[in-house]
Amino acid sequence: MRESRHVAAFTGAGASADAGIPDLAGIARILKAEGFGGGVFSMLDPAFVRRDPETFYRLYRQTFLKPRVRPDAAHRFLARLEREGRLDGVATMNIDCLHQQAGSRHVYEYWGDMRLNHCAACGRGCDWDRDTGTGIHHCPSCGGP
Repeated sequence: MRESRHVAAFTGAGASADAGIPDLAGIARILKAEGFGGGVFSMLDPAFVRRDPETFYRLYRQTFLKPRVRPDAAHRFLARLEREGRLDGVATMNIDCLHQQAGSRHVYEYWGDMRLNHCAACGRGCDWDRDTGTGIHHCPSCGGP
């Protein structure tokens, strides 16, 4: 890094494990324990969400939806490197926004993030931090899922 002019970090599920978000192996264990026959990508398939929203939300709350988690040492370290001008940005497979919470400004999210959810009925943006933790999350505007 000392000799490089442009440095980028690439992160995945392991970067958020210490913050309390399970990595892919942990998610697979949760899905198996819950009797879900598919893997993580089957769970996140929009067709599954439409077909069985109750199961989706139950599983999503156990795997990805962790509004109380905070950035861990890896997130804070990368943010510090960026502030110091030693890191151009972070490309991540994560959807948890922890890099941004840690202070990273240049974050490129391969899968998007949890802040970009929308009501299936009216299209209004959905704030996951308001999730009640029970049942299907309904739109405050129209009541859609």
